[in-house]
This record gives sequence, C-alpha cells and structure tokens, in this order.
Amino acid sequence: MITASVLEIRDQLSHYLQYVKNGEKIGIIEKNHIIAEISMPESVRTEEKTNIPVEQYRL
Repeated sequence: MITASVLEIRDQLSHYLQYVKNGEKIGIIEKNHIIAEISMPESVRTEEKTNIPVEQYRL
C-alpha cells in the first residue's frame, strides 16, 4: 500500500489515481494515522471489462 497525506492527495490526485489504475491501494494519512483508502472497486478488479458505468458508483 502506498501512503500519502491529505494535502499530497489533494495536490496530486491524478498522479495517485494512476497507482490505483495499476491495482495499488492508497492509504490517506492525517496526523500519522490512515483515515481512508482509495482502491479500485472489487467488481473492476475481478472482471476483465473495466468500462463499468459511473452511475453504479455515485453517492
């Protein structure tokens, strides 16, 4: 797992998303604690097709 601070993620989001696209998990750190993780959805990791409609993942 790669880790980065909230500020690093904010300033270089596209850079870190390239890691996610390559299957890495990103741990987001605040005050020396991981507060969140960014990773590819499980359905994308397990399927060959990666063009899943965004609507499936909207909040």
